[in-house]
Amino acid sequence: MLGYDINYQYRPDHKPKTSIKRIVVPFNFTNSAYVGLKYATGFANLINAEMIILNCFQNTALGSNSTTDIAYSTETSERRDEIVKEVPGILDVSTTMLVEHAFLPEMLKELCDSRKVDMVIMGTEISGDRQKMFGTNASSLIRLINVPLVIIPDDLDIMKLDDIMFAVDFKEFKDLKSVETLKMFAQVFNARIHIVHVSSQDINANQVEKEVVLDNCFDGVEHKFYDYNYPDIHNGLKNFSKIQPVDLIAMTPRKHGFIESMYKPSETKRMALDTKIPLLVFNS
Repeated sequence: MLGYDINYQYRPDHKPKTSIKRIVVPFNFTNSAYVGLKYATGFANLINAEMIILNCFQNTALGSNSTTDIAYSTETSERRDEIVKEVPGILDVSTTMLVEHAFLPEMLKELCDSRKVDMVIMGTEISGDRQKMFGTNASSLIRLINVPLVIIPDDLDIMKLDDIMFAVDFKEFKDLKSVETLKMFAQVFNARIHIVHVSSQDINANQVEKEVVLDNCFDGVEHKFYDYNYPDIHNGLKNFSKIQPVDLIAMTPRKHGFIESMYKPSETKRMALDTKIPLLVFNS
């Protein structure tokens, strides 16, 4: 059971105003899917957002118009009572459930484009090999969708957000929209933001200017900058996680495979971050 330890004190007459109005949650009744849905429900409740629960299935042998498809769709719809029982607070959130014969990444991209989705929150399975955290669906979504993606590991046992790590590369950082989203997270949960820049070189004047810009953008929330001189980002962030435990890691991937590579267990440089840390990925 996913517990909740949220700094923001819920008051019905004082929900924070945010730009996140619609959240999509991929869901397939697995344990990891329930963990993602519980996280999304708690967050949607706090910010008064609506949720779309998306259940995708494939039956390529019989085709999308088969009786099996209809039976599956009916069975899934009938299991809504199960969801209500398993997910505390979901009745307090405006929720729609969609059951689609489709591949999840493509369907989710279509939904994000057509329904003005602001965020996707999904649970992912971790069992032994940490690389499974970024299974086919999660990796595909990082490349396909253009909205923030929150990835929740299935061994997360408590939803709290006291400290957020924002891994930033000042050489390439341009996405101020991601800063707005991250600031919103911090305000909703009354969290601290730790802005971590890892590089093998000292920051130059141009990068210092970007730090000043970020400093102004995060005005009003508690935040601190950390400049680590390391030959690679993996060990830099690994070291930081030992010094400062965090509840969420936020980053914008510079290239395909960048985030996935951080969790490859075969690499000596791999990140040793706690697998219970959710990730917020900004898809610029």
